[in-house]
Amino acid sequence: MPFVHDQRVLALNADCVACCPNEGHGDLLAAGTYQLNTSTGIRSGLLYTYSLQCDQDGEQALHDLDTIDLPGIFEIKWDPDPSAATPSLALALTNGTTALVRIREEGKAGVTWQVEVDETALTTCVDFQTDSACPDRFLCVSTSAGFLATLKVEGSRAMMLEKWSAHDLEIWACAFVCWQRDLVFSGADDACLKAWDIRAAKAAPVIVNRREHGAGVCCIRPSREKEHVLCTGSYDEQIRIWDTRMVSHPVVTAKAATGGGVWRVNWHPLDSDLLLAACMHNGCSVFRADAAAGLLEAVAHHDGHGSLAYGADWFCGEAARDHHMVASCSFYDNLLHAWSY
Repeated sequence: MPFVHDQRVLALNADCVACCPNEGHGDLLAAGTYQLNTSTGIRSGLLYTYSLQCDQDGEQALHDLDTIDLPGIFEIKWDPDPSAATPSLALALTNGTTALVRIREEGKAGVTWQVEVDETALTTCVDFQTDSACPDRFLCVSTSAGFLATLKVEGSRAMMLEKWSAHDLEIWACAFVCWQRDLVFSGADDACLKAWDIRAAKAAPVIVNRREHGAGVCCIRPSREKEHVLCTGSYDEQIRIWDTRMVSHPVVTAKAATGGGVWRVNWHPLDSDLLLAACMHNGCSVFRADAAAGLLEAVAHHDGHGSLAYGADWFCGEAARDHHMVASCSFYDNLLHAWSY
C-alpha cells in the first residue's frame, strides 16, 4: 500500500516532476507548473526545487530549496552527465523556447541559457543525448506544431542545429536512445511512433508505426540498462514494451491496460524491470516488466491524487535507497506527493 511521506500544494497547476539521476545529487527534485490565464492568454509557470531528506524523526520529507518564475513549463529533464560539476536541467516552455537551469550552491536555481525553437508554438518535450564518450552535449526538442529540433550546448549557451516537420499534429514525446547516439524517437497526437537518424533528420524517418497505438503517443522512454528495449505510453490507456532490434519494424513484446491515459513513464534507476507510469485519470502505477516473457504486471497503484496525474519519477538518493521512493504531481489540484510502496 503506497504511503505518502510528504506533500506540497503548489501555486499553479502541476504537470511535471523530475528526480536528479546524478550521483551525489539523487535527493534533488524539480517540479514544474503550467497555468493558462484564459482572460489574457498568458501561460505562466513556476519551477520548484526540493531536497528529499530524513527529518529528526527519521521520516522522509521534502525540504524547499528554491522557486523561480518562468513561462509555462511543459517538461523538465535533468542532464545525466556524470562529470557535471553542478546539476542542471532542461525545460520545454510554453513560449516556444527551451531553457537550461543550473542548480547552484544552497540549491538556488538560475537560468543559464534560453533558445527560441518555435515562436508560434509550445515546446512540449526535451531530452538529452546520453553518450558519455561524446564531449559535446546535444538536446532534442519537440513542439506543438509537429516539429522536432536538435540543439547543441556549448558552455553557457546553446544553438539550434536542425529543425524539421516530423508529425502532422502535436508532438508530445521525443527521446534519444543511449545505445544509438544518433537515433531519436518521437510520438504525437497522430498516434504515430517514429524514429529519426539526426545525421539526416530532414530525410524520411527510419521507423514509422501508425498501427499499434489507438490514440496519441504521450511518452517514450528507452531503457538505459537493456539495449533495444523501449517503453511508450498513450492516450489509449495502454503501456507498451517494444523490441527495437529490427530497426525497420520494431515489435511490441508486452502491454498492459492502465485505466487512464499514460502521460509519463520512467524506468527505475536501480531495478531495470520496474516501470513507473503517470496515468492521468487513474493516478500512478508501478509495473514489473519481463519483455522476454511478454509480461507486464501491475505491482502498485497510488490513487492519492484528486486530479490528472501528469508527472511521476523515481528518487535515487540516499534517503530513498531502502525504499521505492516516488515523486508525482497532479494538475488541477496543484498537488505534489513524495510516496513509497
